[in-house]
Amino acid sequence: MKKVRRGLVWLFMIWKRMFKKPGYVLLLLTIALLAISLSILAQNSGSFVRVAIFADNVETKNVFLESENTTTVIKYEYFESEQSAYDAVTAQGYDAAWILVGNLSDAARKFAQSGEPIVKIFQREDTVFLRLSREKLYATIYPYISKAIYDGFMTEAFPDADREVTDEYYNRQSEARPIFEVKFNNSEQKISDLDILSSPIRGILAVAVFLCSYAAVMSFKKDRDGGLFARSPERSLIYIEAAYISISTINAGALALVCMWLTGIFIGVGSEILLMTVYVMLCTAFCIVVGELTENLGVMGALIPILAILMLVICPVFINIVHLPQVQLLLPPFYYLSAIQNGDYIAYSVIYIISAVVVYALIRLMKSLFLKLHCK
Repeated sequence: MKKVRRGLVWLFMIWKRMFKKPGYVLLLLTIALLAISLSILAQNSGSFVRVAIFADNVETKNVFLESENTTTVIKYEYFESEQSAYDAVTAQGYDAAWILVGNLSDAARKFAQSGEPIVKIFQREDTVFLRLSREKLYATIYPYISKAIYDGFMTEAFPDADREVTDEYYNRQSEARPIFEVKFNNSEQKISDLDILSSPIRGILAVAVFLCSYAAVMSFKKDRDGGLFARSPERSLIYIEAAYISISTINAGALALVCMWLTGIFIGVGSEILLMTVYVMLCTAFCIVVGELTENLGVMGALIPILAILMLVICPVFINIVHLPQVQLLLPPFYYLSAIQNGDYIAYSVIYIISAVVVYALIRLMKSLFLKLHCK
């Protein structure tokens, strides 16, 4: 009982000591401010392209109003005149202006007959996102063009045909049917439910939590080298180091959970606590191994930006654009972020932790053998 009490006192003192370090407190505050900032950004600007639209016909305007429900990438804004739409691009920072004059059906008919453009587009430059936005525009007006071309063909080929019959045949054949369906592995979440800007918040918070864990290793080494643990047996230092890292990571993880709850990306109390608990152990295991590989604080400090960039690029923080399993499988955030959609990664995380313990033991053994050979 005395040893348990002493251990708890040690843990409390380590936890208390963490908050006496300005750098660590600043890092925790950065996590909170980062989550809040990204959340505000996601709420106020959940799109990549802003388009100014002028449509002088109610039917045409309603077509685009309806199409807004199928995209989170484009933000439409409607203006009362053609000139105000142009001014939105030149003076208000909008990416493009789409000018639609007259009835959309009539404009499509003129296009089918004489090639007269349906939409006038005004933009400052041509970017990938603007090209994608034009694909959305084409998809919106294509049904009208298709119908106009069909009517023209039927009028020319079958002038005596009953238009009600031909229209019924067209409508029956052109019913909107999905070409493909997207589903996540081991998840019922719909692709349409994803928010382009809020989804990366979890990934960025995961990297920030890892950085707190990594900073704890350096803090331990600095305190150890300063003689803080001079009276502690050599064999107990690993437990003190693990306590340093775990407590630091738990603090950051708890703050990250609160931030995720406040930003609306919480998936459930039980699931979130389980995932964060496993992630704390992953970060602790990784940092202990890295800390055992090098004793140089300068080298460890130089690795911070490299590790952060690697995690942001090759872990599924924003989009999983790089497939480097040899590197991804070494990084704790990869398991945490992958486990959100695939529960199998929890089991893989356990294997990772066990493997890290084995690697740590082998490193310690090799160091011990090297010292014995060097002493001889």
